[in-house]
Amino acid sequence: MARKARDRRQTGPRPVERVEVSDKHVGWRIALFFVALTVAISGLGYGVYAWLSTDAGWVEVEDSTGEVSCSQEFTFRYLITEGGMGATDLLRTLRGAYGELSVRAYRLFTVYEDFDDPEDVGVNHNMKYINEHPNEDIQVDSVLYQAFEQAEQAGSRAVCLGPLYSVYGDLFFCEDDSSAQELDPFQNEEMARFCQELADFAREPEHVSVTLLGENTLRLNVSQQYQEYAEGVGRTCYLDFGWQRTAFIADYIANELSARGFTAGVLSSYDGITRQLGKDTGPQTFSLYDWPGDRALIAAQAEFEEPVNAVSLRTFPLNELDEGRCYVFGNNSLRHSYIDMTDGLCRTGTDSLTLYSREEGCAALILEAEPIFISDGLFPSAFGQLSAQRIYAVLTNGTRILYTEPELTLFNLYDGAEQTYETELIH
Repeated sequence: MARKARDRRQTGPRPVERVEVSDKHVGWRIALFFVALTVAISGLGYGVYAWLSTDAGWVEVEDSTGEVSCSQEFTFRYLITEGGMGATDLLRTLRGAYGELSVRAYRLFTVYEDFDDPEDVGVNHNMKYINEHPNEDIQVDSVLYQAFEQAEQAGSRAVCLGPLYSVYGDLFFCEDDSSAQELDPFQNEEMARFCQELADFAREPEHVSVTLLGENTLRLNVSQQYQEYAEGVGRTCYLDFGWQRTAFIADYIANELSARGFTAGVLSSYDGITRQLGKDTGPQTFSLYDWPGDRALIAAQAEFEEPVNAVSLRTFPLNELDEGRCYVFGNNSLRHSYIDMTDGLCRTGTDSLTLYSREEGCAALILEAEPIFISDGLFPSAFGQLSAQRIYAVLTNGTRILYTEPELTLFNLYDGAEQTYETELIH
């Protein structure tokens, strides 16, 4: 086989070619160079500025801590009034504060996790700790103490339904109807008796209560009979704010952020809590949902000229997180977290109730809603008493949307083949 000839072409660098550069107009050339350099630097600076600066308008604030927190249960939107680098700095500070408060709120109110934080002793004595130390005097964070105090002043004992919330929680996470039926007190007589027994304990202060001792110190009182029973059935989570929890958390985070000067935001939880940080957010639009039998729909919308705090209670799911607070059987019957203390069964007078106020916080609203929503029916006199406190209601009752504030604007009423809504003012 013939060999190929070696390529003898030049492979190294070519000889340097000398080029004569004219020295005419050197000053102009230098000036043009600096003009071009200035334009390039300005363009780069503007690009960096545009990339780092924040535009005016509504922005969604996220928790950037990377810690487990309650932020995934909320959407936090803030109104930036003036854009630019100043807005970017504000947003950075706001993210840090929101993340810090969300982490702390989760740790305080959780009944599932322990914490040992030498820098924040308050979270060490959280809800789980209280449940594990009955009949002991415990110093807690002021946030928890105030939540118990507010519930006591409202006459609510719903926080004592912890064992029943855990029973229903097991039902909500069932993967199919056959498994859910075994845990459903409406279909299983043994479960109905179990729920009744738990309700009998929870209802009586002699078996379970919380004594507020002042100076952020409290005591969970549990009778020996109840303690032995609860330990025997593995249901020792005596206290749990349950479906009221996000209202207390929203108030805490909003109050703290407002005290730090952030007053143009709104917190919205997945389960219907809306809490303003202040009065600087402008008009609002709310959607009122209903469950006509087989699915959720927007029955109407309400418009408010000024910000309001609101709690929207519903027995049906709207999102993935709702899998932990209700269950829908194949025949569209609902099981939910709104438990009647008389028999331990979930029960409501309507599938959808919203209370709102321009002055009261969400915890106050949800405590007012409790005896109205968890009932055998609707009682107009209760709404009249609320109106006297400047707390107003919007609710569904069949095909009627009832409301108690004469000035409220309702629009976009649902009008479909299977359901048509109309409004009615009640006093």
